Amino acid sequence: MRDLIRRDMERREAELVQEAILTGYRDLAAGRMFESEGDFKADMEVLARKETNGW
Repeated sequence: MRDLIRRDMERREAELVQEAILTGYRDLAAGRMFESEGDFKADMEVLARKETNGW
């Protein structure tokens, strides 16, 4: 039983990772990207502005 639960959890995790990767490729293909300045907080602010105001 534990083996079935473990495999199911691994499968779900793999699906989440795969979807995240595909979302990243879709964003790249749609031109939704910007150059990072190396400051995570500033980058997140830029991202929030772009998502609010459109790319």
